[in-house]
Amino acid sequence: MPRIVGIQLQRTNVEESTLEEYYRRSIFVPYIDDFICSLDERFTEHKTVISSLQKVVPKFAKSLPFVSIKPALEFYKKDLNTNIFSALEGEWDMWKVKWQNETDVPEYALDT
Repeated sequence: MPRIVGIQLQRTNVEESTLEEYYRRSIFVPYIDDFICSLDERFTEHKTVISSLQKVVPKFAKSLPFVSIKPALEFYKKDLNTNIFSALEGEWDMWKVKWQNETDVPEYALDT
């Protein structure tokens, strides 16, 4: 554990009595904080795509229009055939009709 000085200019000056507490505050906590920030930065931009994919679950799909899944379709546009969008809209309508009359509607994607 480095010595503690009155005025530290080049590195952290963590005042702790044990070595474990020193490494927790000077290395572990900053590392975890940086890791969480990296995850937020990486997945925040995909939030709208993920939320639009959730709308395919029958609980939500029976009351939502086709436009609600457009962000997901735009995201996967390169992976899909360009002529498939009109067919997907028809499939969406059939999916909604299938779940309109069901009494036991799945609430989660795994249940579907």
